[in-house]
Amino acid sequence: MSSSLLGLLTMQSAKRKISQMKYLTTCMTLLALLLAQKAEATSFKDASSFVSFTKQNGEVLAYESIADDYNNDGKDDIAVLIHSTNPSRSGYQIAVLIRNSSNTLDLLEMSKFGDSSNGLSAKLKEKRNGSLFVHVDLPSGFSGTYQFKLINNAMTLIGSEIHLSSCKSDQDRCAAVDTSTNFLTGNIVFHKKIIGGKEDINLWSKDKIDPPRCELKNFDFDPYFCVENIKTSNGMLDALMRGEK
Repeated sequence: MSSSLLGLLTMQSAKRKISQMKYLTTCMTLLALLLAQKAEATSFKDASSFVSFTKQNGEVLAYESIADDYNNDGKDDIAVLIHSTNPSRSGYQIAVLIRNSSNTLDLLEMSKFGDSSNGLSAKLKEKRNGSLFVHVDLPSGFSGTYQFKLINNAMTLIGSEIHLSSCKSDQDRCAAVDTSTNFLTGNIVFHKKIIGGKEDINLWSKDKIDPPRCELKNFDFDPYFCVENIKTSNGMLDALMRGEK
């Protein structure tokens, strides 16, 4: 067989594989869309029923849930944190279920999937008065609590308390920064603690931003969720949170 003919056959084979991959990707996208639409059209008796519904092939799911009896509509809302232990998909996802007039639960929305292969851990702290508090930890020196509130039928980020530390056990001097952000007013408070030396140094500062609207459906458990590419009067917000100024 000539080299030109062999090359042509190889190119045709590669094109067929690409075409098959595009077809498979399209099918998976449509399947995910159909599952989401099916969930939205389905009511659930309780959180456990919803978790069973979302289980994928070979996936083992654990979950915790928190109910809120005192939201603005007088309905019993439930937030569910799902933890997947599938070896190929280990991580977290949050779902918010709203009790309807038939006394069953409808899916309001779900967060994005947070991969836990990097040591990420998450938990629901509490749910009260329409607000959901989610706590996230990473072994890299990050911990944070995010407050979402039901606004215009969407769980919207209204506040966060973030701790970022560069401190390691073998360091003589390092910095840790606590950042409190109000996403309704745009007010930010920084507490930078420089550890080591003759004595620790505590520095406090305030700033203000034009806050973006960030919703639970886009929450991916990233430490810098809703603060990247935001300018303050003293520099970029995520850089200030890391103590780089």
